[in-house]
Amino acid sequence: MGASIILVFVATRMGIPLSSSHALVGGLLGAGIGAAGLSAVILPTQEIILQVFGFACLGAVLGALVLAIICAAFEGDIRFGIMLGSVCGAGIIIPVLMVAGVLQLHGLLAIVLFILISPLLGMSAAFLFNILISQLIKHSRQSRAKRIFQPLHVLACLGQATAHGANDGQHAVGVITALLVSSGFLLTFDVPTWVILASAVAIGLGTCFGGWQVVDKMAKDITKIRPHQGFCAATASSAILVMVTQQGIPVSSTHAINGAIIGVGATRGRTAVQWQVVREMMTAWIITIPLALVVSYGGYLLISFILGKV
Repeated sequence: MGASIILVFVATRMGIPLSSSHALVGGLLGAGIGAAGLSAVILPTQEIILQVFGFACLGAVLGALVLAIICAAFEGDIRFGIMLGSVCGAGIIIPVLMVAGVLQLHGLLAIVLFILISPLLGMSAAFLFNILISQLIKHSRQSRAKRIFQPLHVLACLGQATAHGANDGQHAVGVITALLVSSGFLLTFDVPTWVILASAVAIGLGTCFGGWQVVDKMAKDITKIRPHQGFCAATASSAILVMVTQQGIPVSSTHAINGAIIGVGATRGRTAVQWQVVREMMTAWIITIPLALVVSYGGYLLISFILGKV
């Protein structure tokens, strides 16, 4: 918990939209390895890894083909469509097969894969949804479209907040309960009501009073968003979060929402998205778990040394 709090606090001060969920996962891994060694980590089998790789390659081919056809139909950038389609297709096919029951992923592998899959899902859904909405309103006046989509955007954000609480909010609840069990305050893994309420209040207060640098980066630095695009991004990311929540997959709503913002921006072409900002965010996402692991592991050794001296 200490490692995740430190990382999220520092990242928020720097305006980096870091995943608190993955910081928690890294913190658990670091403390577990410090206490029991690498045997404490449940690793996937080689067979599962090869299976995921094969399906990802198939998804990349299908995604490139589908998006190339869509871009050609709407007179878009076909080469960009092929590139975007291959990347998104590789990510989309994994959760689709999980929902269909063809592929079974659990534990650490599912969490690590969805670091990349959740933004790709958000990007793909928002990209396609925005193309559809843009075609429906292309003959409407901009002022009329703004009047229609501003209230719809607010409603979509309410749904997004609910989906965030149903997935991200439960990560803290689960980890706090696990800590209560491991420390002996609870005998069984039954989530107390006060843990749920405390987590909800803390997340709500953090949303209201903190992280404005993160808000600015997501709202202004990635791409320019019009009301109908904001509606598309919020709706698409909400749908993705609901889907993965039903499958019990702990993903980062930050990743899904950022992916959706990138997706709506990409409908206007490559130059509409600030890819340097996207690369910086993705780098932060990838290093979150290993960085939290190292901090947590070092903290465990330090506290064990201090307690040993005492």
